[in-house]
Amino acid sequence: MMRPPSIQAFSRVQQHAISLRKVVPSSRRSVQTTAEPPSLPPSESSLPAPPNVTDWNPVHLDMFFDRKQAASSILYSPVLRKQPLVTVNNNNNNNNQHEQEQIEKSTELIIAQDIIENDHQYHSLQDTLNDSHLFDTYEQVTHLQAWGGFSRGQAKAVMETIQNLLRISVAKQTDQFLTSSQLENESYLISAAVAEFRREVQLLRRNDSALLQSELTALTREVESLEQRLSEDLGSMRDDIELSMNDYRSDIREEQKITEHQIQGINNRLTVSLGDAATELESLKWNVIWRGLLGGLVTALGITAVGYALSALRNARAAAVQRKEATKSSNDNLTYADMELS
Repeated sequence: MMRPPSIQAFSRVQQHAISLRKVVPSSRRSVQTTAEPPSLPPSESSLPAPPNVTDWNPVHLDMFFDRKQAASSILYSPVLRKQPLVTVNNNNNNNNQHEQEQIEKSTELIIAQDIIENDHQYHSLQDTLNDSHLFDTYEQVTHLQAWGGFSRGQAKAVMETIQNLLRISVAKQTDQFLTSSQLENESYLISAAVAEFRREVQLLRRNDSALLQSELTALTREVESLEQRLSEDLGSMRDDIELSMNDYRSDIREEQKITEHQIQGINNRLTVSLGDAATELESLKWNVIWRGLLGGLVTALGITAVGYALSALRNARAAAVQRKEATKSSNDNLTYADMELS
């Protein structure tokens, strides 16, 4: 018995085929090939199922009993799920369209080669599994008969059971890991996708650089026109400012002249006022001097009169005192007889 193809491989093939139909437009040539795995003969073993039959894949069991499973053989790398996008510049429409057509043709060629290689790989894998054995079946049957005590039919049944279990285990490992041919195929597809991506990036860079160059040229022209307008506006503004400054200077000169005339008139009035004030001060000074002299003379005369009156009063008092003393002294010199006579 041969190991049936894994259901995971078929589902992966179908998913890739669906994504390929979504990506590739209807206007382009689509390559679709379907391959149906050959029918497998029913098992000739009369033994019951092994103990770990619950670990088997139900699809494998279905395919053991000649249940046909159809799947698309379209295989391609997940890297090529999307077609390259090309930004078309308005100035280079014809060149970019031609490059895009070449890119689409190269992508279709890569996908077609991948489909053909995977189809051949699938059929070669089926032929190999049909014609090869994982171990020496004759030697195993002989050892079981010689050392295990089994009959030839029992030894053959045990050998077939072991062979089926090994094929199921190998199928699981094959589903989980990649073969060297698949790895080389994926590496080739990834390198092709990287090269395609590099070409796309280079094309985008060229388009962007051309677009940026045109924008830079337009901006340069705009800046030059703005500089010219700015220089003209600055010249006219400078002339207007110069005229305004000249008018302002003339107005200031007129105001300064008027202010100087007013200050001169004020100075003249102040000079006249100061002269009049000086004259009045001189007259007041002489009046004060004369009044002071007259006051001093009157004061002196008053003081002299008061002094003379005081001296006369003093002299009168002195004369009165002298008379009193003379009278007293004369009274003291009188005798008793004089007193009686008197």
